[in-house]
Amino acid sequence: MKKLFFVLLLSVFTFQSFSQLETKIGAEVGLQAYFYNLYDEGDLLWNPPIPGAMFSFKIAQEIKKSFEIETGFSRFTYYGGPNTRDGYFHIMASNTLICYQIPFRFKYTFPLIKDKLFFTPHIGFSFNINDDFLSESSGTTIRNSPLDTLKITHQDLTGFRKLFFMQETGLSLKLKLKSDVRLTSSINYQSGFFKLIETNIVYSTNSGPEKQASLISNGNNLKLLFGLEYPLSNIWQKSSYRKETKNERIKSVKESNNKRFYIGFGAGALWRYYSSIPSKDVITSRNGRYAFPSFNYADFTIGINFGVKLHENIGLQTGISTQNFWNRYYIMDEDDVIYGGGTRFGESNLFKIPLLFEYHYQLPSVLNRFTIIPSLGMNLLHSRITGDYESFSGNVVIYNLAYPNDSLYREITFARPNKNIITLTTGIEIDFYILKNLILYLKGEYTLGTGSVLNQIDTWVFYQNKGYSAIQQFRGKSSELMMGFKVPFDFKKQQ
Repeated sequence: MKKLFFVLLLSVFTFQSFSQLETKIGAEVGLQAYFYNLYDEGDLLWNPPIPGAMFSFKIAQEIKKSFEIETGFSRFTYYGGPNTRDGYFHIMASNTLICYQIPFRFKYTFPLIKDKLFFTPHIGFSFNINDDFLSESSGTTIRNSPLDTLKITHQDLTGFRKLFFMQETGLSLKLKLKSDVRLTSSINYQSGFFKLIETNIVYSTNSGPEKQASLISNGNNLKLLFGLEYPLSNIWQKSSYRKETKNERIKSVKESNNKRFYIGFGAGALWRYYSSIPSKDVITSRNGRYAFPSFNYADFTIGINFGVKLHENIGLQTGISTQNFWNRYYIMDEDDVIYGGGTRFGESNLFKIPLLFEYHYQLPSVLNRFTIIPSLGMNLLHSRITGDYESFSGNVVIYNLAYPNDSLYREITFARPNKNIITLTTGIEIDFYILKNLILYLKGEYTLGTGSVLNQIDTWVFYQNKGYSAIQQFRGKSSELMMGFKVPFDFKKQQ
């Protein structure tokens, strides 16, 4: 059995064996909903699936006609948090666990419309890494209405497994466009075998008796994804069709590159960098010495962009994107183990308006489908809110295998000192001409602030009868990795 598996893997990645079969690459973005089992003795809470955004990259190899295996990479965050059954009080979702996933899928394709529309069911499994292994967070929230008060305390436990597997089943539709590009839409369901997340809850209404509840998840989730797929093997396969259409392809790419305008859509990940104002406050505890560090964390962004060529290779880009904004705080011990928490609030999302100068360099010869675009410019980051916009308090349990638990009481306040700030940015973009009027792009950006503070975290910690404080600030420094598509066009002159 082991020899057979080895031979199978070897044959998948042997170029000669599949010279006439497709090797495909692709990317997807979409929504992912997470499912929990709820146990509630007070029967007040309910457990809606909480959606979050995700992105993935994939590569697939045909084993035989219509049958393929696929792998790739994705990163996503498990969100959790209950609602009350009457919906009057809303308990905001929190980012409970960050997961890195490598899937292995077996797919079979059925044609629905010959050479145009395809139906592809699949089964498989995934290997996963729990990036929040051994971290714990807790807090207390009080929600008020004109008539009622709800107090709810929760503790998130994610230290059950560092590595875990899940099984997967799903189906997808593929629409074949020109030049063999496929537009894909898929729905996947994944289920786990072991407990991954546990949230313990204690709540009371109107100072009444406390009730206990818990949310438990094996990692079960449902994905709804949209993406593009392209046969990478087209680059090296020597078919008569490709020889006959080579000149037409060169002409099409040149026409697309010469168009003055484009409009595009993209989504991806961003990493924000918080700086910590120097402080002598260090917490000496049984687990080590805790301090308040500078830190960065990942989030996601989505938006549209618009560009115009000012000269042959010089262009100008603008647009608008929305950036999700997780409210996070961090405490770090002497072993560089970082602990934090976060909540998501829609009103704290940011809007970004860029103004970038671009230089378009089309690669020569057989690589003429690719264009490299360095850029330099500035961004306007806009917030809909100013001042203090969220605060919470309660105990947080710090867990370390080598020591007993420490419990710290903390009070966190999130504030927006400024509504708008200007940042400076530089980036590099790779464009791939799929069709005459469709370009796939991958872009990385690095952004620096100009000194103004957009977001500030005021943290006060009480440990063993002593208080400690810190200020951590976001001044616009960030990195982005975006993927999307652009449509080039020209305005026709009136006759």
